[in-house]
Amino acid sequence: LFGSQFCFLQSHVCLLFYQLLKSDELAMASTQTQFHMFFLPYIVPGHMIPCLDLARLFATRGIKCTIVTTPLKIPFFAEAIKIDNQKLGIDINLLSLKFPYEEPGFPKECKSTENSFKAIAELQYPFGVLMEEFHPNCLVADFQFPWASSVAKEFGVPCLSFDVCSYIYPCVSSNLNRYQPHKEVSSDSEHFVVPGLPHEIKLRRADLAPYEKGESEKWMIELVDRIWEG
Repeated sequence: LFGSQFCFLQSHVCLLFYQLLKSDELAMASTQTQFHMFFLPYIVPGHMIPCLDLARLFATRGIKCTIVTTPLKIPFFAEAIKIDNQKLGIDINLLSLKFPYEEPGFPKECKSTENSFKAIAELQYPFGVLMEEFHPNCLVADFQFPWASSVAKEFGVPCLSFDVCSYIYPCVSSNLNRYQPHKEVSSDSEHFVVPGLPHEIKLRRADLAPYEKGESEKWMIELVDRIWEG
């Protein structure tokens, strides 16, 4: 699905899930076993803050929410969650995910992007351990975790991909990947129209990220491909 179809699908998934949360069936089920959702945010503030906001919205509808993050990020969430739980009477919890730099042989200096994404890839196994232990009913995972959907499938739970970007970004990015209009212009400064969208959007090749032009390092291109597949 590309372009406006992607927007249509995401909007209706959100509406469907909202209706599910309001349904009498879920309310009845929650009196016996509370519906439990895992949230897996990417470990930078620009992703963690929106994820906490999203968990708060679900929690205000009677859902038990657990944010799974690395030990160093626990303090980032702890105080806000404590205040929310007390003031709003909601149920948001924190779980610590063992970060791979604690393992022998893993580079403690994750300052480079490549090392950071290597660390993210290594979180798949310890996250699976938590899934097996706590048996959540649903997983909401940041799109930066390309393995999240396969872990959710392994444990038989639905997985919603959480993207901090607006609708326009995945629509444009997916159509750039599908139609590759930037390859039809003669220079980086020449404008082209992104096809497959309801409105005319013009870009230049100079406006695109390196991986969108196929100019990134091999590991980055492979990572982006895995994210789209996930």
